[in-house]
Amino acid sequence: MRLRQRTVRLLTVTAVAAALCAAAPASGAPPREPTSPTTASTSATPIPGFLLQTSAQVSNDAAVTQPGFPTTGWLPVSSRSTVFAGLLQNNKYPDPFFSTNMKNVDKNQFTVPWWYRSDLQIADTTQRTYLDFSGVLSRTDVWVNGTRVADKTQTAGAYTRHDLDITAQIHAGSNAIAFKVYPNNPNDDLTMGWIDWAQTPPDQNMGIVRDVLVRRSGPVALRGAHVVTNLTLPSLNHVNLTAKVDVRNDSTGAVTTTVAGSVAGVPISQTVSLAAKEKKTVTFPVVGLENPNVWWPAGMGGQPLYALDLTATTAGTPSDSAHESFGVRDVKAPLNSSGGRAYSINGRPFLVKGGGWSPDLFLRWNATYAADKLKYVRDLGLNTVRLEGHIEPDEFFDLADQLGILTMPGWECCDKWEGQVNGGENGNTWSAEDYVTAKSSMTAEAERLRNHPSVLTFLIGSDFAPNATIEKNYLDALTAADWQTPVIPAASAKSSPQLGSSGMKMNGPYDWIPPNYWYDKAHGDSGGAWGFNSETSAGPDIPTIDTLRRMLTPAELDVLWQNPSATQYHRSSSSTFGNLKLFGNALTGRYGAPTGLTDYVKKAQLAQYENVRAEFESHNRNFTDSSNPSTGLIYWMLNSGWTSLHWQLFDTYLDQNGAYYGAKKANEPLHIQYSYDTKSVAVINLRMRRRQG
Repeated sequence: MRLRQRTVRLLTVTAVAAALCAAAPASGAPPREPTSPTTASTSATPIPGFLLQTSAQVSNDAAVTQPGFPTTGWLPVSSRSTVFAGLLQNNKYPDPFFSTNMKNVDKNQFTVPWWYRSDLQIADTTQRTYLDFSGVLSRTDVWVNGTRVADKTQTAGAYTRHDLDITAQIHAGSNAIAFKVYPNNPNDDLTMGWIDWAQTPPDQNMGIVRDVLVRRSGPVALRGAHVVTNLTLPSLNHVNLTAKVDVRNDSTGAVTTTVAGSVAGVPISQTVSLAAKEKKTVTFPVVGLENPNVWWPAGMGGQPLYALDLTATTAGTPSDSAHESFGVRDVKAPLNSSGGRAYSINGRPFLVKGGGWSPDLFLRWNATYAADKLKYVRDLGLNTVRLEGHIEPDEFFDLADQLGILTMPGWECCDKWEGQVNGGENGNTWSAEDYVTAKSSMTAEAERLRNHPSVLTFLIGSDFAPNATIEKNYLDALTAADWQTPVIPAASAKSSPQLGSSGMKMNGPYDWIPPNYWYDKAHGDSGGAWGFNSETSAGPDIPTIDTLRRMLTPAELDVLWQNPSATQYHRSSSSTFGNLKLFGNALTGRYGAPTGLTDYVKKAQLAQYENVRAEFESHNRNFTDSSNPSTGLIYWMLNSGWTSLHWQLFDTYLDQNGAYYGAKKANEPLHIQYSYDTKSVAVINLRMRRRQG
């Protein structure tokens, strides 16, 4: 059977611009709800899906996008899909989350490139056409109608963004585009890897994991629309808004264009002249708002959003449009007198409390699932998620903006990202190309994330801080992008030449310790409740018995409770965290030897509740300490991307274990707790108002 080609039909810029103008708020109107996607020009349409095939079945690259190319046997996959996710979508393998099924997948098939092919239907060839994409792991050749328009040397890196003008290759009617995606290796490429969080996917996530946008415009294109905000502190009664946009003439002749629209409902307009192929950044006059609607994290206030809408008009005809949502807020993070990183938002100090975010193991995006996980963050009384690599697509940050969940994106440890400074951890040293790719990655992510009020900070290092050259490249890119929130050199207690001390620590221990550990402030190498704890937990988080039965065979369940020293495939790929011996010994020592699976799971839930509750209680109490206070706690981790036995407050099926309820109890708004260090009772008020009695 011949598979139907994946196609996308495109709106004209004129129609979109007219709709935007009709929807624009009047001056002084309240902020609007954001539209999705907020970071894409409204003349952009995502490719809805692809056909997938291994390059081992393709003998002629140029033929793949030629008319009449046969696609019999190619597999339909979603618009964002790794190769293995596509194979799962087509039922080629049994559930990889169960038992050791994933071990049986032949990895050799992922040592060659794979093709992603789609058709575009174009009616109006008077407009220009672009392919705008990032999120290819790890690099790709791009073909349009038999012509290669970019090769793998130009598209390296999972986070680099590419805006390819394919007008010359497009014709009226059906057009074929294809991506030849090359194998991903996190130790060789500036991409995404799984470190020791889980077993590594057999394809190492090679594929396309963000939307490929088809942009259509006239001779003038708008890119990078954003707003720089300057909020008056501490009164919060005034904000200055500076709107900016890159205006680019892609035609072969000079043009004059008027860029007009509104920011926060206030009209703005500017006319600019451009030579052929010239780009200019247009900076609009400052717009002042009195008594702005200020954005706050959940529990501290509301989450209002404003809009920036722009249209470029040339010779009386709309050429391109852009939309951005943004929030008004101010973030600062100086070092306190004890050297800890102390965050404040809108002039109000607060304790950063959250967990390490994990996407799905195969990077499958599901907006409802992501929203549910972020709602769990609110239910837990937390305010933040940390993204160590795996920086999610635009919709994730839209959700975080709307729900009031702060985010801490940054580069990941233990692979190529820190290969130049990693002190012997995984990750190869950098080539000249890698420096370019890293800076381009920083530019792309800074431009993508800069207007999201939920983005609290950016970590340009994890276990290690960058060296002087890498740091300068990152900071230059951030400055050029008008980045406004604090930049941190590392998640560990490291320093970089320009930024200095990170003000953070990651002392673990990542495996079981008793609850009184969290109250230890006497040891500088501990994960106790002092300073900013960027990743820490007591390791194992055994899921509920329902989840265990979904993920393990009866024989594996017997091993789980009877032999803690056994290697557990569903704990970690790292031998350091490969078994449950420490945890098993603790269960027996504190609560008695398990008598069966049900008894083991009950005792595990109790241990997790007791430990996680103490972890958050200690940090909540010590936030107000006069010396060496706690300033932040990121539980390692919030969730797992697959069926796991450790590092999760809730599991991949969203079932809550004892750790979940321990965290939720500790973070209730008005809380009475036992202090292990002083053997006393403390009352903690987490509300924004005083309580008496």
